[in-house]
Amino acid sequence: MAFAYVKNVADGTKAWYNWPMGKNIRKQAERQQLLLEAIALQEVEGNPLTKNDIEMFEMFEREGWSKKRRREYIVQQLGVNSKASLAA
Repeated sequence: MAFAYVKNVADGTKAWYNWPMGKNIRKQAERQQLLLEAIALQEVEGNPLTKNDIEMFEMFEREGWSKKRRREYIVQQLGVNSKASLAA
């Protein structure tokens, strides 16, 4: 296992992330960086992500969810049952 030290932009905490060794380390690091940038952008826009939001997006990455599945899950969590909300 490789370990990467990452500062959480949202709340300033720091954590060690456990990333498996192999060819995907760079790709995983890039995904983690994109998540941290998205968290920072949400904060700048005055809509910071909650701890639960961050955990949800980390789960999506960790489990390799497709964009469609992510969107369906988020809409379901919001309680929106309209198919129109899924069209984009």
